[in-house]
Amino acid sequence: MIDIYAHKVAGLGNRSHLATDCHTAIVIDPPRDVDRTIALAGRHGVEIRLVLDTHIRGAYQ
Repeated sequence: MIDIYAHKVAGLGNRSHLATDCHTAIVIDPPRDVDRTIALAGRHGVEIRLVLDTHIRGAYQ
């Protein structure tokens, strides 16, 4: 089973997500201040193995 935890990133108008299979986690669109995300992973006892950023701008221009 996959659990997904979302939290709103204040001031940016987007959400960050932590998806976990109870052992490892993927972070999608992490906030600039990663402490909350790392703490969330710690509370659920999972290791962050992959980070995906869907908001990269200008990289291919």
